[in-house]
Amino acid sequence: IFAQLAATAIAGVIISFSASPKLAAVMLATLPLLAAAGAVDMMVNVGGDGIGKKDDSSGQANQIASEAVQNLRTLRALTAEVRTRDLFEMLIMKSVSKHSKRAFVSGFFYGMSSIMMFGALALGFWYGAVLIDEEGLAFDKMLQAVMGVFLSALGIGQALAFTRDIKEARTAAHDIFELLDRRSACDPLCPDGRKASIFNVDDDYANNTNVKIVFDGVDFAYPHRPEVQILKGLNLEIPAGQTVALVGPSGGGKSTVFALLQRFYDPDAGR
Repeated sequence: IFAQLAATAIAGVIISFSASPKLAAVMLATLPLLAAAGAVDMMVNVGGDGIGKKDDSSGQANQIASEAVQNLRTLRALTAEVRTRDLFEMLIMKSVSKHSKRAFVSGFFYGMSSIMMFGALALGFWYGAVLIDEEGLAFDKMLQAVMGVFLSALGIGQALAFTRDIKEARTAAHDIFELLDRRSACDPLCPDGRKASIFNVDDDYANNTNVKIVFDGVDFAYPHRPEVQILKGLNLEIPAGQTVALVGPSGGGKSTVFALLQRFYDPDAGR
């Protein structure tokens, strides 16, 4: 889209000067105003640069209403109907207040952009009429000169409105490619080690049910919280066919044991 708008701007200026250099020069003086008007128009209609940002209050109100309907019996049992209603009304009124302010700001800037666009067109048509009267400029040439610069300026403005989106897209793409290029410490494509096949019933390893789970002196802390030791010297052996329950308080490492079994993480020590 950015390349298309830039090509439109360049082509429009060339067409305008080929039709009438004098009129094109006058219209070119209004190019900054028209570009600004085009950028504001794009921001208001598409919602860029904070004019149409997502309203968190509206989303929170929708979430509260949805949870209240889904858990109506619990809500009535706790006699929390009035509190939930008041919270919903507060979030709705907050959303209404935000949208009212945004509507005023959007309307003001949209009106200013319209004034700049129609003012530039009025100047172009007035000077075009002067050239038609004094120099015999053809009417179609006058339209080409005026509309060429006009559309070019709008294209430049709309392209400028996309600059923030391009920057955010590059930042997001950088994080994605960094994740894709990251080499995992546990390589699933490594050819070493034994492989169990669930399709070949003759495979001795696949049919071997005498496999036990062993944790031998395992130490582990999550990478994002290395200062919190979750497992310290864990020794656990689960024979084949035995059912074992892990019991303990929250944060004791129960889910961490299963995460290590699934190879989401590697232990810091032990095996």
